[in-house]
Amino acid sequence: MSISHDSKVGALWYIISIMNNTKVQLPLFSRQTLVISLALSVCLLGLGCGYRFVRYADSNGEIQKIAIIGIANETFEPGVDHLMTEALNREFRRRKALVVVSNPQDADLVLGGEINRLETDSLSFTSISFAVEYQIRMRLALDLKDKNGRRVPIDDHALRATEIYLASADIEITRKNRQEAIRKVTFLLASRIHDALFERMPQ
Repeated sequence: MSISHDSKVGALWYIISIMNNTKVQLPLFSRQTLVISLALSVCLLGLGCGYRFVRYADSNGEIQKIAIIGIANETFEPGVDHLMTEALNREFRRRKALVVVSNPQDADLVLGGEINRLETDSLSFTSISFAVEYQIRMRLALDLKDKNGRRVPIDDHALRATEIYLASADIEITRKNRQEAIRKVTFLLASRIHDALFERMPQ
């Protein structure tokens, strides 16, 4: 005989309530540990893996398509705009919460903007003052609008990221390490931007 999901959750909450009110003398640490463990079990049972748009919903409550237009490059780093645009497209297609379309007129949301900062800082040095570790810092200024042209805000924390890379006596290796760090930053930003627009909710 199978037990429904709701029955399992209800049973766990019932056990927690008993533990909180029972007269059985358990050590405080053991009681707290058991209650926390059971509460976590309830949370895990209740979690689903659907996405829900948290910033905007149209009159029908449906957001289904997004168009990602080319991200502009306002830095001196060549090609970083293409990397960022590619990372955003890849992330939204991979997560499948929205259908990515090429024509903005077919989209419920249109995402654009620019990379307005990309800086490299020295982090650590050798005993003779040669930098051995660097940090890439990137910041975006994005513009997200609905199909009626209304702007949708994006959490500022999702628009900046950093990544560390190592220097080498070989200039070519240092260059490749830096390029890989920039690519990782674009992946991280794309993931943060997606998560800033959506949250996991029970289905």
